Amino acid sequence: MLNRMGINKLLASVSCRKANFRSNLNAMNQTIILLGVWVAIVALFLGSFIGMASWRWLRKETWGGRSRCPVCGRQLGAWI
Repeated sequence: MLNRMGINKLLASVSCRKANFRSNLNAMNQTIILLGVWVAIVALFLGSFIGMASWRWLRKETWGGRSRCPVCGRQLGAWI
């Protein structure tokens, strides 16, 4: 049978385990969020590249160089 001191130690170890579990869960959530952000950024880059490649491939243009306006042929800036 547990005496009062033994019960206190048991309760302290249980609360310590809960705190460690919460800490590990928070670290896991942060890792999952960072991984999701990284995947989203890579997907944006790949989607942009695939869009450019398909646009130029269908029009038999080269993949190198800057983009141009399809109407007037003026070179587009990086901000557009």
